[in-house]
Amino acid sequence: MMNTATRPSDSATLGQRADPAGVVFAGLALYFFASRLIPDVYVLPIGVSIRPSQALLAFLGVLWVYAMIVRPRPVPMGPTAILGVVVLAVIFAAPLINDAYLAGYQADAVERGGMFTIFYAALFLASYYVGQRLDLARRVIGLVIGLTAVQALLAIYEHFTSAYITQVWPFLSLGFLDFDPGLGGRTFVFGTFRAGGFRPAATAPHPLVLSALIGLGLLLAIAFFAGAKKRSVRIWLGAAILLDVYALLIGHTRTGILIAGVGGIVAVAFAFRKAPREIVSVVLAGVIGLQVAVLAAPKSARVTLNLFTRMSGDTSFQGRLQDYSYVPILISRHPILGLGYFTHSPRVLLLDNSYFGTLIELGVVGGLLVFAFFIALTLKPIHSFGEASRQDAAVLLSGILAGMSLLLGMATFDAVKFAQFMPTILVILALASARVDVHARHRMIRRQEARAAASAAADHHSSSA
Repeated sequence: MMNTATRPSDSATLGQRADPAGVVFAGLALYFFASRLIPDVYVLPIGVSIRPSQALLAFLGVLWVYAMIVRPRPVPMGPTAILGVVVLAVIFAAPLINDAYLAGYQADAVERGGMFTIFYAALFLASYYVGQRLDLARRVIGLVIGLTAVQALLAIYEHFTSAYITQVWPFLSLGFLDFDPGLGGRTFVFGTFRAGGFRPAATAPHPLVLSALIGLGLLLAIAFFAGAKKRSVRIWLGAAILLDVYALLIGHTRTGILIAGVGGIVAVAFAFRKAPREIVSVVLAGVIGLQVAVLAAPKSARVTLNLFTRMSGDTSFQGRLQDYSYVPILISRHPILGLGYFTHSPRVLLLDNSYFGTLIELGVVGGLLVFAFFIALTLKPIHSFGEASRQDAAVLLSGILAGMSLLLGMATFDAVKFAQFMPTILVILALASARVDVHARHRMIRRQEARAAASAAADHHSSSA
């Protein structure tokens, strides 16, 4: 009979057998499937306007707490972690400090902003937990690449059929569609873009968001192609690159082109250091894919080119510049600390610029802290990139490219508000940050072991003498 005094308890056995990182990864995968494939115009039929992806974000937070109880893992540390805590404090403190100035709709918006902030914090922590394991971190980013390619394929289907996926989605007939005008009238996608020239939206809430997502997906595919060893992996990554390139061209949107263009230069420069032969193949595939896309859709190619060469006659671009003249007035109302995240209504002034929007909502102090946080997370993986393995370097490069995509996207649309783009960026930044911290802890352990060995050698030498 086994000695009960030495037998591990049931809870300990459960903790040893369970794979909490795998459980959190499963929750993260479910979230991505829901957020990318179920349009955010659909809500759960539970009497409140909550979307499936939001419900899964809350569930993901519960999974992270469970994982930390079963098998605790390090939490983010260092300057970026301190900045993150300060940013969270500012977001929650701003509406409390300026409560007397909040209008009715702004008070409701503060609740939404607070809810999204909590969800995003849980998402970041859960992703950081998963990022402690390289294999899971790579799977998450691979999932993002794959789902983005699916959206690109849906966009191509919409382009040739002129039929919005969201209009034939099964949920539409079940009555789960949110028509709440207080949330900005989300049904505009079904009419506006058809009347003004068809622009695919796939399952994204807006063609512009789809364009940003595809631009990011293209960069991630390039980063992972450089570290791929299996031929089958390279084939599907190459297919994703070609789909993304074509979908960008037919999207008729500047944002995705800007993200893919600027980020592509950075991606090639970094990836070339790790895998020069493979990255040359990526560049050639991209050039060929672009040529094929131009030949297949010459009209879209001309429209896309005109977006950059004829901006002086672009009423959308000129209208934005005109709207920016009102930004100083809005900032001056609460210049130090704004009213809070989500409190600026696009009905007052549609900015399509997250830099100005953040300064209006969080003031100069809060806005600069937010910008500093994202810049710090973007720069953090650069230091460890050179010494990382090719497999790990792909995750670090993904973090650099995700941060760049956010910083570029913030200048051209409300990147910090859309519930497909911003969470994807946070996940990848958290994964890259986790890998950097893993390397830093390993370096610290090696230094401690070296000092201990040197000390032991010195003690042995002195005792021998």
